[in-house]
Amino acid sequence: MRRIFLLLALVALPAFAQRLPRTVLPNHYELTFAPDFTTDRYDGDETIHVTVSQPTKEVVLNAVNIEFLDVTIDAQKATVTSAPEMATLTVAEPLAIGPANIHIKFRGTLNNNLRGLYLGTVNGKKFASTQMEATDAREAFPCFDEPELKATFAITAIADTAHNAISNGAIVSDTPGPGAGKHTIRFATTPRISSYLVALTVGDFQCIRDEADGIPIGVCGTPDKMALAKFAMEASKVILPFFNKYYGVRYPFGKLDHTGVADFRAGAMENAGSILYRDAALFVDEKTGTPENMRGTAGTIAHETAHMWFGDLVTMRWWDDIWLNEGFATWATSKPLAAWKPEWKMDLRNVNTFAQAMGADSLRTSRRIRQQASTPDEIDELFDGIAYQKTASVLRMIESFIGEDAMRKGVSSYLQKYSFGNATFHDFSDAIKQASSQPIDTILASFVEQPGVPLLRVSSACDNGNTVVTIEQQRFFLDPTERSPNDQRWTLPVCYGTAGSKKCEVIREPKQTVRVSGCGTPLFLNAGGYGYYITEHSPAMLTAITKSMDTVGPAERIVLVRDEWNLTRSGRRSVADFMTVAYAMRNEREPIILGNILNTFNYARDYLASDADRPAFEAWIRAYTQPLVTRLGWTPKAGEPDEDRVLRGLALNTLAEAGNDLSVSREARKLVERDMSGKTKLDPTMHRNAIGLAAIGGDAKLYDSYLKAMHAAKTPDEYYTYLFSLTEFRDPALMRRTLELALSPEIKNQDAGGVIARVVANPSGHEIGWTWIEQNWDRIRAKIPERMVGGVTATAGVFCDRETASRVKAFIDAHPIPSAARRNAQSLERIGQCAALHELQSPKLHDWIATKTPNTPPVQKKEM
Repeated sequence: MRRIFLLLALVALPAFAQRLPRTVLPNHYELTFAPDFTTDRYDGDETIHVTVSQPTKEVVLNAVNIEFLDVTIDAQKATVTSAPEMATLTVAEPLAIGPANIHIKFRGTLNNNLRGLYLGTVNGKKFASTQMEATDAREAFPCFDEPELKATFAITAIADTAHNAISNGAIVSDTPGPGAGKHTIRFATTPRISSYLVALTVGDFQCIRDEADGIPIGVCGTPDKMALAKFAMEASKVILPFFNKYYGVRYPFGKLDHTGVADFRAGAMENAGSILYRDAALFVDEKTGTPENMRGTAGTIAHETAHMWFGDLVTMRWWDDIWLNEGFATWATSKPLAAWKPEWKMDLRNVNTFAQAMGADSLRTSRRIRQQASTPDEIDELFDGIAYQKTASVLRMIESFIGEDAMRKGVSSYLQKYSFGNATFHDFSDAIKQASSQPIDTILASFVEQPGVPLLRVSSACDNGNTVVTIEQQRFFLDPTERSPNDQRWTLPVCYGTAGSKKCEVIREPKQTVRVSGCGTPLFLNAGGYGYYITEHSPAMLTAITKSMDTVGPAERIVLVRDEWNLTRSGRRSVADFMTVAYAMRNEREPIILGNILNTFNYARDYLASDADRPAFEAWIRAYTQPLVTRLGWTPKAGEPDEDRVLRGLALNTLAEAGNDLSVSREARKLVERDMSGKTKLDPTMHRNAIGLAAIGGDAKLYDSYLKAMHAAKTPDEYYTYLFSLTEFRDPALMRRTLELALSPEIKNQDAGGVIARVVANPSGHEIGWTWIEQNWDRIRAKIPERMVGGVTATAGVFCDRETASRVKAFIDAHPIPSAARRNAQSLERIGQCAALHELQSPKLHDWIATKTPNTPPVQKKEM
């Protein structure tokens, strides 16, 4: 997935563990769903074929918001006792050891919380769809809702005649009735899967069909979206055969459907054979879509398809190992894309994602990759950057160390051994160790079983013609006040390089030395960029690297910017040192690298510069950025490389925001108004940027035109471009208007939190947005689904003063969200870090600015 009542019976379980007893285990489900869109409810009929391991009068299973109408176990009538998350079925005579059949007639509500079997609307029409992960299958039907309790599923849908249905299996029959205006659709029985992978979608859906490697593929959606389905089909026809070959295990679920729905909590969900997506994640207009649109859609399809093996075929035994699903799918995503579209530079994008993982992992409130969780809220919290980006980053580090062939061999062995079953961390670790003959168990354990990012402090000296490199390791914290010694240690492969070559060595000790042949050549630790650690090169080493920037590869440059900025954020380097590195890279042409540099300017302007220093710092930023804007201009040129199109947007955004050049917004508005009037059309790569830039200085007239364009949008991308641009306006009245819009019927529940968060993130919206949240919390809770509302309070991390931190903490304590406890704690930690960093670095930035812009007068904003 890409990231939206308890009664314990005979077996004594730990309090609140919410685990089912193992007295009765499922083998096969026969499930019928009959949604009724006049009442927004559904009737269900279910037979669960189970095995009883010891005589018992009670069967405990999971059920939430389910009305039990009639329950029998074999020939016995059962009574039902319900409690949070569970239900106990009790019969008069003990069930004998061996097979038994549980038959349940039940009723449920098509809820508005995007959980279980829920209700959606599109184009004024209703549909029903599912989202079961992690613990919401129990909201759709009574079941043994734990990943280890796999079974086969035979699903049937009774739908209105005008509606279609899509499920895990292929359709094996479609017959009229029962009754007028209905038809019954029966699907092929699935292989053994976990309950959270069951899927059903019922409504006005169509599909385009094709095949790859003999496997039927469908891309499905409402009729208005089918003209946008071609690219998703093209991508799937490349991705599925790639994984078939790569894994060495044939796709296991018969057919593969990709279905886009208008209402969906997650970005996408890897239901076995029936992947569900938000519309915007699946459908793209090839004529107007940008390279980012195409890459995003293909990446989501690759991630979810990778899950068919990692997660669906082999499933973690319990949610503490959810990284075995999500981290591996994230790791695998780039492989088919790199082979298909080399111009997407997936290797550099992989290196760049390390920073996403390190941001959260550098906090005291970070967690281990393998984290215990019992309750649904605790489980839901595990779907975070640690499960996705950190795990993928650690896997890439291991793959870079042992080689692609050994990694692939170990992965294939693991999948073959545990097919249609469940596995743990140790199962995977052993498979990779055996395939590589390297201490992968020790390396992986040191990252999986403890939180945090290693910091490697590196110095070098010349000794008899060799360079002696001294490496000291400790845990890295972003908090500039954190300097206490810690005894955390990692076993990790460290790669170091000179002049394009690299060697790797396993580091185990708190302090360790390596010898490199030769002296005098700049030495870069983390050669190749795949090490999950932050390197603090000594000042002498850093100077040598920055003076020889033309010999530093793009992956290493990504790492250099990332590490130096993290060292600045943690107070280990002066902000002046970072600006020296940034200036040395002022002619950078790789968008990923330059984008990272320019983003630091936004942070430094907003949080490090004092009010008195900000105008002079903005002038320096404009001087840094203007040559790039002058070279590229506003209009893409014929034959221009995609890199320049991306760089143009980066430079203009930085000039407008970090550089505070209002002329950029005015020029953007002219272009947008011409585009919206039809006089001239913006290049797709400029369209979204120009709309956002125009909003910065926009007024109510422009706001109204965006709102109108949003409602008239013909593609999901166009809709979200205008919706999210509404959050870029700086006028306080318009920001409050957008906040109110988020809670109106015009905005879907799934999008409301994102709109609110973007207003709070707006540099002019921090206080306005947070105050509005405090004043409208009950309305927010009523609008936004429970498992999504934590994204609203997490926006508090944009603040940078201790007084606001106390205010935020008081609000969070008074309005707890169990599924967002860690996110909220991390937001509070970030506020404290930022406040401490400002106190430490603001004087240093002042001194640096004085050397660059002595006696700078008030800056006049120039027209472009």
